[in-house]
Amino acid sequence: MTSNQDPSTAPGAVIKTLLLTDLVGSTKIVETLGDAAAAGVWSRHDRLARDLLARHDGLEIDKSDGFLALFDRPIDAVRFALAYHDELSEFSRDGRVRLSTRVGIHLGEVLLRKNTPADIARGAKPVEVEGLAKPTVARLMSLAQSHQTLMTRSAFDLARRAAVGSDSTLEQASWLDHGPFLFKGVKDAVEVCEVGRAGFAPLTRPPNSDKVTRAIAPQEEDTLGWRPATSLMVPGRRGWWLERKIGEGGFGEVWLARHEKTRDVRAFKFCFQSERLRTLKRELTLFRLLKEKLGDRPDIARLWEVRLDEAPYYLEMEYTAGGSLLEWAERQGGIARVPVLVRLRIAAQVARALAAAHSAGVLHKDVKPGNILIHESPDGEAQARLTDFGIGQLLDAEALRGAQITATGMDAVSAMTDLGSRTGTRLYTAPELLAGAAPNVQTDIYALGVVLYQMAVGDLNRPLAQGWEDGIEDELVREDIAVCVAGSSDTRLKNADELVQRLESLDQRRRERGERRRQADRELRGRARRARLRLVTTVSTLIAAVAGVGYWRWHSAHRSEQLATVQGFIGDGVRHTEAGRWDAAEGAFARARGVPVANANAFFQHARMKFLKFNSEAGRGDERLLTEADELSRKGLALDPSNANGLNYHAIILKKLGRNDEALNAFQQVVRLQPDYFPAWVNLGTMHALTGELEQAASCLQKSTDLAAADSNPDRRTYGAEAWRNLASLQCHRGLLDDARRNIDEALRRNPDDAGAAFLRAVVRLQSSAPDQTEDALDDAKFADRQAGGADALAKRVLALTCLQLERWDEAVTHANAALRLGDLAVINHLILANARARLGLGDEARDNLAVAESTWPEELRAPGGFVASAPKGVLWFDNADSLIALRDEARRGLGIK
Repeated sequence: MTSNQDPSTAPGAVIKTLLLTDLVGSTKIVETLGDAAAAGVWSRHDRLARDLLARHDGLEIDKSDGFLALFDRPIDAVRFALAYHDELSEFSRDGRVRLSTRVGIHLGEVLLRKNTPADIARGAKPVEVEGLAKPTVARLMSLAQSHQTLMTRSAFDLARRAAVGSDSTLEQASWLDHGPFLFKGVKDAVEVCEVGRAGFAPLTRPPNSDKVTRAIAPQEEDTLGWRPATSLMVPGRRGWWLERKIGEGGFGEVWLARHEKTRDVRAFKFCFQSERLRTLKRELTLFRLLKEKLGDRPDIARLWEVRLDEAPYYLEMEYTAGGSLLEWAERQGGIARVPVLVRLRIAAQVARALAAAHSAGVLHKDVKPGNILIHESPDGEAQARLTDFGIGQLLDAEALRGAQITATGMDAVSAMTDLGSRTGTRLYTAPELLAGAAPNVQTDIYALGVVLYQMAVGDLNRPLAQGWEDGIEDELVREDIAVCVAGSSDTRLKNADELVQRLESLDQRRRERGERRRQADRELRGRARRARLRLVTTVSTLIAAVAGVGYWRWHSAHRSEQLATVQGFIGDGVRHTEAGRWDAAEGAFARARGVPVANANAFFQHARMKFLKFNSEAGRGDERLLTEADELSRKGLALDPSNANGLNYHAIILKKLGRNDEALNAFQQVVRLQPDYFPAWVNLGTMHALTGELEQAASCLQKSTDLAAADSNPDRRTYGAEAWRNLASLQCHRGLLDDARRNIDEALRRNPDDAGAAFLRAVVRLQSSAPDQTEDALDDAKFADRQAGGADALAKRVLALTCLQLERWDEAVTHANAALRLGDLAVINHLILANARARLGLGDEARDNLAVAESTWPEELRAPGGFVASAPKGVLWFDNADSLIALRDEARRGLGIK
C-alpha cells in the first residue's frame, strides 16, 4: 500500500478509485459443496484476492461475496481486475469448483474515516468509506456479467492513457465504450465502459433490465464500442500501434501511432461523437481541396488515410518526430532558449502555409502552437507544418465545385461555409468573433499575430494582454505584431503573405530605417546650424527686452515637459498593473513621483496598483499593501482634494481595511462631486447596507440602477450589472423576491457571465417551495462556481446550501469544506456541515461543527431578526439570524440535542 493511502492522514474528501467485485453463483456453490467445503474454497479465494491487492497497491475496505477496495490510480485497479479474472480461471482448472467474478471500477470523491481501536475491537471495520462514489460503483458492478469488468468514464479514460505495453497483464486488452445508462432512482446517466480480453470477457454492452436502461439515440450506436489505448493496433491499419494520446476535443481523440517495422509515426484522429462525424468529414474535404490546389507542401501536414465507412472512424495524418511546436519547444528547454531568429523564421513559415491555404479558399480558424508541427531536417533545421483543419471552412463554395470535389458527408456545400461554425481557441480568437462576426482571412491573421507575439516574447502560453508591447524590444517586430492583432480587422494585414515579406526582410528594414534616421539627424543638425548663424546677429539686442518673458515661457514649457514625463510614467505603471507585472509597475510609479512636479494622479494610480496586488495571488493577505495604498491615496488627496476618482479609490481601500464609517463618508463625498456617476451610487448603497442602514442602501442602489439604465458607455455595462445585482441582493434580504428576480434577470442580461447574479438567483429559487426551482437553483450555483473557476468561497457556500436543501448530503459536505478551505469562515458553513454530517450518521464530526458554529456566532445574529452584511467579490450578501437559527435547531434535532 502506498503511503498516501493511509486514511489517518486523509483530510476529509479525497479522490480515489473504487473497485467492487462479486463472485457469480456463490450461493449455488455453497449448496453444491456444503458449508465446510465451501468455507475452504472461500479461504483460498480470499488469500488469492488479498495477495493480488497487495501486489497492485490496493487497500481492502470491506469483504462479503467479493471485495470493496481502494486504489490511488485507475490503471492499478484495472491491472488487479484483469489479474483477478486470470487467477480465478486458473483456480477453476482442477474442475471441482468454477469461480468467476464481475467487477465495477469507479473514480470518485470519498470520505475516509478511521475507526478507533475500541470500535474495531467491537467489530467495526478499520476504515469506513462514505460518499456517493460507493453506491455508484455498486450499481455499476450489478450491471456487469460474469467475467466482465465495467468502468465509469473518468476511470476508463485515465486508465487507458496510463496503460503500458510492456505490462503482460494488459496485453491484448480491449477497451470499449457502451454509452450512458440510466439507473432507476438516479437522475443523471452513468457512462459505462468495459476493459477485458477477447475470448474471455463478454466485451458486449450490458443488457437492459427493469432497474437500468441504456440511454442513447440510434445514430450514436455506430460511434460506440472500440476505444484507443496504449499498445493497441489501429483497426484496419496492420502494423500501426498506438503509443500515446496527444490531443482531444468534442470530436474525440488524437493518438500517436508508430509502425512496427518502419518506425514511422502518424497521428490518428478518432471521432467518437455522431454529431461530430460531420466535422471529421469536413476536415477530409478541406485536405482534399488543399491537395488538389496546392499539391504536397512542406509547410502543410499531409493526410495519409481515412476510415469513414465503419467504426472506429478516423483520419490518419502526418506527424513529425519533432511533435507539435509546444512539444518541440519543451525539448529545447523552452521556446525562450531557441534563438530569436529561429523563432521568427518558424513564424514566417506558418504565415506562408496560412497564406497558401487562404489562396486555395480555406480558412483554418484554429491557428495556435498545438496545431503547428515541427519537422527537423538531418542538419537540425526546423520546418513548421500547419495541421488540424478540423473546424476550418471555405471562403467560397465555388472552390469545391471548381476542383470537382464532393463535400464528403455534407448535406450541401454550404455546410462548408457555415458562418455559425465554431471559433477556435479563445486565446487566439479575434475580438470581432467574440461579438458574433463571421470569420475571414483577417481573423486567421489575428491568431497568427498572437502566435508571432508568443514566439517573439519567448512564452507560448502568454496571452496578448494590454501593454503587450512592453515585452517586445525589437520595434519592427512590435510593428509586425501590431498590424496583425489590431482591434479593427480593417487595419490588419490584408493577407498572410505580407507578414512573410515583413519577417523575411527584417535585416533590410533595419538598415533602411537606420539610414533614414541618420539622414534625418543630419538634416536636423544642418537646420540648427543655419538657424544659429541667423540668430547671432540679432540675439544680443533682444536679450534685455525679453529676458523676463523668456524666463516664464521657459518655465511653462519646462513644466509642461515634466507633466508629460509624469503622464508617461503613469501610463507605464497602469499597463504593468493591468498585466500583473507588479515590480515593473512599482518602478514606473516611483519614477513618476520622482519628477519634481506635483501630480495627484501618480499617487492615486499607485494606490490602485497596491490595492489590486493585495487582491492578487502575488499579494494576498499582505495587509501592508492596503496600509501603503491608504497612505498613497491620502497624499494624492492632499494635492487634489476634489478629485472624485482619487476619492473613490481611497473609499474602496478604507472599505477593505474595515473602516466602514470613514469609507461611507468618503463615498458620500464622491456622489456629491459626481452625482451622475452611477458606480459611485453602487458603492455608497453597498456601504449603507454594510453599516445596517437598509433604507438608505435601497435608495442609493435604486438611484444607481436609474443612472445605469441611462448610461450609454459600453465599458461600464458590466459594472452596471453590479448595480442591479446588489439591489436584488438587498431585496432578497428584505423578502421582496419578485423584485429581486426582475433585477437579477436584468443583471444577467447585461452580463451573462455574472457569477454573483447567478448564485443570487440560486438563493431566490431556494426560497421557493417548487421542487423544480430547487433543481434550477443547483444549476445556477454550479454555473456560478464554474465562472469563478472553482475558487470562490461564496459560490461554494451557495452550492453547499443548495445541496443541503436537495438532501445531497455528501455533496453539501464537499462544498462546505471547500468554502472553509477558501477562507469563508462564516457560521453558516459549519451549520451546513453539522446538518449534512448528522444525516450521514457522522455524529462526532457534526457535533464538532455545531460547537464551532455556536462558539463563533456573531453577536448581531444571536437574536431573531438580526443580520450581518458583507460584500465578498463585490456582491452584497446578508447572513440572516432567522435562517441560521433554523439551521442550528435542525442540526440539534438531527443529533438528538434538546
